[in-house]
Order: sequence, then C-alpha cells, then structure tokens
Amino acid sequence: EVLRQQLTKIKVAESDTKFCPDGQIAIDKTKKIVLDHVNNRTSEEKILTPVSLMLLDFQMPVKNGIDVIKEVQKFY
Repeated sequence: EVLRQQLTKIKVAESDTKFCPDGQIAIDKTKKIVLDHVNNRTSEEKILTPVSLMLLDFQMPVKNGIDVIKEVQKFY
C-alpha cells in the first residue's frame, strides 16, 4: 500500500495499475491483460503494448522477479 501511494503521488501509478503480492499472481494478471488486449483490439492496432512497466522484486514469494520476466517473455 505504501508503494501504491508513493507511485500515485509521483504520477507513475494510475487507476488501472495492478499490484501483486507474489510472482505467480503477477504472471497470471499479465497474461490476462495481454489476452484481453489481443481479443479486444481492432484490426488497425498492430502494436501490442498493454503493459508499460513492471516493477519486480528478486525475493517475491512463489516466483521471483526473474522467474516472472522469463514467463512473461514466453507469451508477450
């Protein structure tokens, strides 16, 4: 919650920013965001950029930040 407040204060976080308590949840939410974007985009939209930034921790529970990046790279 402190991170959310600080990022909002400096205008990095927006209302649609997602915060995840562990790495597996980060993977699951990212997959959903990407799939929703792909399924809802128009034929004119060629660029896939539904995720602008991911802040990850090396010591995240379940899966760490490195594991998250490797997994996200497989489907992004």
